[in-house]
Amino acid sequence: MWIDIHSHVLPNVDDGAKDIDMCLDMLNILFNQSVDVLVCTPHYYSCKGTVDSFLSKRNNEYKTINKFLNESCPKLLLGAEVRVEFGVSENDIEKLTIKNTNLILLEFLNSYFEDWMIGEIENIVYSDSLIPIFAHVERYLDLFSTNDWNKIFSFSGAIAQFSVESLKFRAVRSFARDLIKSNIPIILGSDAHNTTIRPPKFDVANKLFFNTKKYNDIFFNVKSTQQVLCLN
Repeated sequence: MWIDIHSHVLPNVDDGAKDIDMCLDMLNILFNQSVDVLVCTPHYYSCKGTVDSFLSKRNNEYKTINKFLNESCPKLLLGAEVRVEFGVSENDIEKLTIKNTNLILLEFLNSYFEDWMIGEIENIVYSDSLIPIFAHVERYLDLFSTNDWNKIFSFSGAIAQFSVESLKFRAVRSFARDLIKSNIPIILGSDAHNTTIRPPKFDVANKLFFNTKKYNDIFFNVKSTQQVLCLN
């Protein structure tokens, strides 16, 4: 039913699941919230190490949990959440795309927008013909201007990822509708890190979209984006 494009379920890679048990608990929760495809996107910070060292750690943790997966778990795909830092494009970022796609999940610093960020994104996107998915865009509502957003979504095929829980808020839904009017595709992610403070929240989407028709415009944009991504 849902694709969770942004999660931190892999244990021992970043600040996500602390161990295998928590990872499996998170997967079970997501499956019960109607998530059938989940992209594992641990943080990649270029200031903390090379792409290859990150991939080695990520892939090893995936192999460890893979033997515990069963039919009550979503299908897992590997990716990364790449922070747009100065100089990040000098790394082998194309290796961090979502498996078998040209999709790359990018997150901004929790700060005001600066023009050098567009330069980094241009280098990442154009060097390998990648399509950027901009992570948890709702976080930057009070930081980025309309002109900033116009620059960010000037990249062909660019996708806006909303944290599913944020859609509870009217301002976030209004922002989503503004993007829809500008023909920007929208995709959802749990951005789940654990089972306590930042648990999976796709139950929010289920309540919003299946108990009322008020949000059909957002729902159909999300579902059409999922179909285009062909991650099933």
